Amino acid sequence: TYLPDNIVPQGWDSWGKDVNHLTYSENQRHGSGSDTSNRVKWGIKLRSEELQALTNISYIDTEGWIRQLPINVVE
Repeated sequence: TYLPDNIVPQGWDSWGKDVNHLTYSENQRHGSGSDTSNRVKWGIKLRSEELQALTNISYIDTEGWIRQLPINVVE
């Protein structure tokens, strides 16, 4: 992902919500906004297997709504 310099250094804001219910992670980022040294402390680093599982269409589309769209966005 290309992250430009308008990305705030903390990368994420929980908007005052309990961070125990949020997950924040970045992967394969580049660009002037990709420096993670000032990111939120509750961000995590996912292993490749975890990232693949969370971005797999079978995980994202467990209810089938994506496959029911009038256009094919899966392939």
